[in-house]
Order: sequence, then structure tokens, then C-alpha cells
Amino acid sequence: MIIIPDVHGRVFWKEVVKNSEDKIIFLGDYVDPYPGENISLTGALDNLFEIIDYKKSNPSKVILLLGNHDFMYMDSKHNKYSCRHDFENEPKITKLLMNNRDLFQMNYSIEVKNKLYIFSHAGITTPWIEKYKNLFGNFPESIDKINELYKKWDPEFISSLLEISYYRGGWSDFGSMIWSDVREHSVSCEENVYQIFGHTQLKDKPIIEKHFADLDCRRPFFFDEKTGDIKEIPV
Repeated sequence: MIIIPDVHGRVFWKEVVKNSEDKIIFLGDYVDPYPGENISLTGALDNLFEIIDYKKSNPSKVILLLGNHDFMYMDSKHNKYSCRHDFENEPKITKLLMNNRDLFQMNYSIEVKNKLYIFSHAGITTPWIEKYKNLFGNFPESIDKINELYKKWDPEFISSLLEISYYRGGWSDFGSMIWSDVREHSVSCEENVYQIFGHTQLKDKPIIEKHFADLDCRRPFFFDEKTGDIKEIPV
């Protein structure tokens, strides 16, 4: 499986997926490029169009997850929590994401050697799950319920995503699965669960720990579905 961490208009995904028969999972955050990376706002939008077209052409092979930057265009309550926002193309981005909402999901999971590997944008924290236990159910069984609630566009679920901790400039004690900072993952949710996410951008190398991996370092990775190993893909 090929993992594409936070895109933000970058095109590193194109070469690695070319002629690949592997399953490909994008971890979200498709637009809002970083200043200094020479990526135009229009270029980032065009890149999102290409990713969605790629998903449509390969529906069972490509998995598209959603991040906090994506939800800022899909739900107006998220707008005020962005330090970067494409106001120029906002109507186009909102229309594109909402018209193709069914192509996206919140998480993806696979079992390898009796361990459940969960992919999401920012990782699922125990406090967030506990607060919304009546909505989600028990973890990790709740991951399927979370995807169902997203598909229904459940108002309570959409609101739960607005949990943002002080690590990210919020007022909550913890972050949701699109907002949690890597520093919130020092305590694992479950012993037999391994989480793979992005969101917290790293300078050069990924953080690969016993119970989680933060891969947001502007390059693709390979996940071995037989062993659970994660390796960087040279680009």
C-alpha cells in the first residue's frame, strides 16, 4: 500500500502512483499550500481536481481521507480555525469537495498479524473517543461508525471534529481525528492498535513509534500489508 501524507498542492504523488497496482491512501489536506513552496493557489486546486479524477478512475484502489484544511471548506464552522485559507478559490473548492463528498472517508483500517492499523488524518485520541462514546461506541470498533456518521453528514459528528487542543491554538483539552497534534499521541488508545497519520508537519524524517507513525514530511511511504512495516519511497 502506498501512503500519500498531507498534499497541500504538492505533486509528489503523481510519479509514485504511475503504473502502480498497489492500493493508494491519501491522508488528507489537499489544498492551502505553504508559503515559500512556490505552489500557487490555482495549482493546488487543479491538483485536487486531478486527485479526485484519479479516485474516480480507480474507485477500489484509491482511498481519500479528509483533513482539517478540507473541512474548512466543507463546513463553515471550521473556517475560523485556519492560519491558511484560499479565499480566492473558496467557492470552487467547497463545490468540488461537497459534490464529491461520497468519494472521501474519515479513516481506513486493515488487520495485520492480529494488530489493527488505522489510517486517519491526525490520529484518534482516547479523550476524544471517550467524550463522544455515546455517538461512536467503543474504540476501535467505533472507526466504522465514524465513517458511517460522516457519510450521513451527522451534525453532532461534524461538530465533534471541532475539538482543537491548545497545541493547535484551540481551547479543548484534546484534538479530534483531524486536529490532534502528534504530541497528543504519547498515550496509545489500545495495545493492539497502530495508528498512521499526518497533520503535524515534520522537518525531514517521519516519527515512527511503537504505537503510531506521523508521516507528514512531504514524501510518500510504502506500507507492507503482510508485516506492517513502513518504508519511505524515494522520489
